[in-house]
Parts: sequence; C-alpha cells; structure tokens
Amino acid sequence: MFKALAVCLLLFTVSVHCQGFVRGCGSGVSLSTPAFNKLLKSLKAIHYPSPRETYLESYLKDLHVGFTGAQTAQIMAVWTVDDSTKLAVFNIMSRWILGLTAKDIVTILDTAQFDESKLTLLSGVVHLIYEPELKEHAQTIINAFQYPEDQNKAKTMLKGVRPVSCLFGDVSSIKRPYFIIDVSRSMSNKFELANGTYSTRLAYVQQELVKTLEELTPSQEFNIVAFSIRLYEWKPKLVSATTTNVNSAIDWVDALDVHSATDMYKAFKFAFADTNCDGIFLLTDGQPTDASGSTIVKAAAKWSASHNNAPITAILFEAGDSPYPNDPGAKPFMKSLAAAANGVYKDLEK
Repeated sequence: MFKALAVCLLLFTVSVHCQGFVRGCGSGVSLSTPAFNKLLKSLKAIHYPSPRETYLESYLKDLHVGFTGAQTAQIMAVWTVDDSTKLAVFNIMSRWILGLTAKDIVTILDTAQFDESKLTLLSGVVHLIYEPELKEHAQTIINAFQYPEDQNKAKTMLKGVRPVSCLFGDVSSIKRPYFIIDVSRSMSNKFELANGTYSTRLAYVQQELVKTLEELTPSQEFNIVAFSIRLYEWKPKLVSATTTNVNSAIDWVDALDVHSATDMYKAFKFAFADTNCDGIFLLTDGQPTDASGSTIVKAAAKWSASHNNAPITAILFEAGDSPYPNDPGAKPFMKSLAAAANGVYKDLEK
C-alpha cells in the first residue's frame, strides 16, 4: 500500500537491496535526559488533555532531535484519556519518533485497561517498530493481551505490518516531499549489519528508500534527485504516487551508483525550484563541495520560512568509515541545517 506522499526526492543510493539492519538504526540523536525530564514534568503539570496537546505541539516546533521509543511511551502515558486522543498525540509526535522496540510497544499498550483498547493502540503505533524487533519479538507484544481471541487478533495484525524505514521514518505527514540523496564515492563505504552481513552505505539507503516509496499513497506526490559531481533527476518535478510512478522510481533507484564529489547545493536548488514541495529528506555522509555549509543553511532557512515552515529532515549516514573516513564537519553542518529548516537531525553511526 502506498502512503500518499508528495515527495520531492533527491536520492543517494546503491543498486543492491540488502537484508539486514544497521546496528544503530533508529537510535539517532534523541532528546537529552535532563531536557526530556523537564518536558515530561511540564506535560504532567497541565491537567487537561487539549492544552497539554497544544503545549506539546508548540514544544515540537523548536525540537530538532528525535524521541526514543522509551521516551515516546512515557509521553503517551501522560494522556490517560481515550485511545483516539492517545493516537492523536502519537501522530503529532510521529516525525520525531526514532523507532519502537517490542518493549516500547508493550509499555504503550499497558496504558490501556482493556484488550479492545490495546488493539486500537497497536494498530496506530506498530508501523514504527524496528523490523528486526517485529521478526524476533512479536510474541512479546502478543503476550500483552489477556484473552486468546485478542492474542490471535494481535498476531494477525502483526503479520500484516510493514514497518517504516528506520532511515527515513514516518513520511506520511509530508504530502509533497523531495528526497535528496548523496551518491558520492564515500557512500561505497561498507559496514556490518546486525545480522553479521555487510553492506555499502548506498545499498542500504537504496533498500530503505524503496521501502519508503512502497508506503506512499496516491494522494501524495514525490520526486527523487541524487547528487555527486552532477544532478541525477528522476523527474523534472513532483508526480503523483501512483503504482506506475512508484514502480518507475524503484527501478530508477536500483540503477544508481556512486560518483565523485558532493554537489549538494545543486540538488537543493533543484528541490527549492519546485514550488509545491512541502518537505525534504536529505541523506548524506558529508559536507557539500559546491558551496559552503553556511550558504546552504541560509538558503534552506529562507526556503522553509517561505513555505509555511516546511521541514528538512537531515539524515547523516556515518556507519562504516573505510576506505573513506568520516567528515568531522558533517555533524555540525547537518545539525545546523535541521535547526534552520524546522527539521529533525538523525545520525547513524554504527
């Protein structure tokens, strides 16, 4: 099923679909413990659900790192009202949620008293589970239900789940995004997956991007652009996420390969020129070579402000550091980019 997503996509990926999981995938960079405890205390001090929800929405506008699954579960536990309200809170947070373990999901389910309510919660949150967790610990979730009939319903539900990409996360809130993907030489670096096999950065990005494309819905639009020494545009502008277009995009992604240079600014200017784009997912492993980082940050801030605070999700892929070492300037650049453009910064290091 395709999730309706207008995605202006600048794509950086390799041509092999790898089965596996980055050891740190989804861990990203989360809100610090002191800052999170302060947020939790503030939420608990607000006694009514609606103003508490408003406070959370306001807080998220200035948050440029993610929530761990455990943090997500703790926030949802503050809302003790009906399931629909809890799921509304979850959806508000979804762009910032780095991923959920089976234990996190059980903690969320335990905020409901009855199995029927737990099933409702499960249907709304399980798509953010890490894929290995779903394969290895589904029974842990099933055991959270009291009655065999409800356990069977949960089992059936889990069998039908397609977890979102641990790289790109839940993209359903962005209706017309661009994915900007780095295909420079360093994306050929290899790293070890959690299952003990090895992948290049680019191959793993390809796998996760394909997974994201497959979740788009026809109500969304999207485009893809890869960059290295030049641009590689899939389409000249956004197109609807029809089955035909998504399949075409997957074939295009499969054919990508690495090249020299990191001409990122060209890719951004291409996305910025599409006036209908309402969000960008940038995935790279370094800094631009065709402009200074500060130039891109300023341009991104201007673009976001002129497009109703459209977000740029800045994903730094640093798993594997051979033969090309990681760029120490990439972290501050990507953090600044996310902060300037209402986005979330993610960093995969292992």
